[in-house]
Amino acid sequence: MQNSVQDHDSSILDPDHRAPQAFLAGSRAIGPLPVGVAPFVLAYTLSARSAVLDLFQTQLMSTVVFAGGAHFNAVGLITGGRLL
Repeated sequence: MQNSVQDHDSSILDPDHRAPQAFLAGSRAIGPLPVGVAPFVLAYTLSARSAVLDLFQTQLMSTVVFAGGAHFNAVGLITGGRLL
């Protein structure tokens, strides 16, 4: 009698086990994300550029800070003269 758990574990350890199918499934699942993120990116970029932030500072904050609301709060504080 074969152990089904042992058969299952050996297929998981195989590095090529369903890798292309999993990659394509993940790509399809994340596909709609840019549609939802793009308006916020555009709004943050426009507000940061209209404040005193240059292109490098705008990109740096976007890279370092991973919270959309914090971006807008920081730009509001900078524009109001309360930061920097």
